[in-house]
Amino acid sequence: MKRILTLSLIMLFAGSMMAQYKTAKKAFAKFQMNVKDNASSIDDARVAIDKAIEDEESAALYNTWDLRRKIYSEYGTNPFLQGKQPNAAFEVKESAMKMLDMATKKYQVKAGIEALTTGGIMFDNYAVTAFNEKRYKDAFTGFSNLLSAHDELKKRKAKPILANEADYNDYTFYAGSAALQAGEKQAAGEYLGRLADKGYDKPELYSSLYNLYAESDAEKAQGYLQAGVEKYPDNKGLLITQINNYLAEGKKAEVEKMLNKLLEADPNNPSVWSTLGQIYSDMFQASVEAKDNAGAEAQFKKGVEYYEGALKADPEFFNALYNLGALHYSKAAQSFNLAYDAKGSESDRLQESGKASLETARSFFKRAEEVNPDDIDLLRVLLDLAGRDEDNEAFKKYNNKLKELGAK
Repeated sequence: MKRILTLSLIMLFAGSMMAQYKTAKKAFAKFQMNVKDNASSIDDARVAIDKAIEDEESAALYNTWDLRRKIYSEYGTNPFLQGKQPNAAFEVKESAMKMLDMATKKYQVKAGIEALTTGGIMFDNYAVTAFNEKRYKDAFTGFSNLLSAHDELKKRKAKPILANEADYNDYTFYAGSAALQAGEKQAAGEYLGRLADKGYDKPELYSSLYNLYAESDAEKAQGYLQAGVEKYPDNKGLLITQINNYLAEGKKAEVEKMLNKLLEADPNNPSVWSTLGQIYSDMFQASVEAKDNAGAEAQFKKGVEYYEGALKADPEFFNALYNLGALHYSKAAQSFNLAYDAKGSESDRLQESGKASLETARSFFKRAEEVNPDDIDLLRVLLDLAGRDEDNEAFKKYNNKLKELGAK
C-alpha cells in the first residue's frame, strides 16, 4: 500500500510539472491572440514554463525549451514588454542551446538557430544599455554572450549575428573595454590581447592595453603605448596618454616636445597651452633656486606666453588664470629677494618690479576667483594677500570662507 501511495505521488508530481507546460502554452497562446489586452498572460506563461523546467522529465523535452525561448523572446522584442525582464536574453540563449542539443530533425535545428540569433541580438541591446548606464560588468557579460552566440552559429555554418570580421573585432573591443572598466582585468587582457595579436586597427586599443598593465607590468604597458604611438603618431588620445606617462616620470623635455605636437593638431585646446605653461613655471622655479637669473627670465616669459595662449583659447580657463597669477607671484618674490641683496637704484628698480608683478598676480587671482570662488588653494593665496595689504575685511571674508569649506 505504501509503495502504491508513493508511486501515485510521483506520478501526480510529474503530471503537475507537465501541467505547468500546458499552462504556459495556453497562457502564451492567449497572449498572442491580443498582445496589448492580454499582456499579463505572458507573465503567467513565464512563471509556468520556469516551473516546468524544474522537472527532469519536462526539461528533457525539446518542446519545453522551444516554448520557453518563445516566451522570453517576447520580453526582448515586443515593445509592450520592454524592460519587464531585463535578463531575458540569458533565458533565450540557454533555451536555444538546449534546443540545439536535443534537436533530431532539421526544423528543430532551424528553430534552435533562430532562437540563438534572437538571443544574440537581445544581448546586443542589453550590453549597449548597460554600457551607456556605466554598468560595465553587465555590459561585459552582454557583449561576451553575444560573441559566444555568434561563434556557435558560425561553427554550425549558420548565418552569424555580426555581418563581418570587422564588426566581430569591434564587439570584441567593446567586451574588453567593458571588462577593463569593470575591473575584470583577466578578461580584459584576454579580449584586448586577442585584438592586439590580430593587428586590430583602432588606436583606442593601445590606450586600453596601456591602462590595463600600467600598474601590474610597466614594461608591457610601455610596449603597448609605444607601439600605438608609432602606429598612430597623430592620435590625440595616445599622445595625451604618453604625455601623462612622461609627466609621471618627470621627463619634461619629452613632454614639451609632445605638447607642441599636440598644439599643432589642436591649437585651441587650453589644457595643452596651460600644461606647457606649467612646465616653464617649474623650470623658472628651478632656475631661481639655482640663482640662474638669465635662465629664469627666459623661462618666465615662455610660461607667460603659454598661459596667455590658454586664455586666448578660453578666457575663463581656471588653471591658466590661477597658474599665471602664481607665476607672477613667484616673479614678485624673486624680485624682492634680489632687491634685498642689491644696492642703490638697482634695489629700487627691483622693488618696483616686484610690486608690479604682485599687482599683476593679484589681478589674475581675482579673475580666477570669479570663475571658481571655492577653490581652496586660491582662497589661501587671497587670504595671504589680504594679510599683506592689512585689509582686515578681506582677510575676515577669506578666512570665514575657508572655514565654511572645512579647510584649515
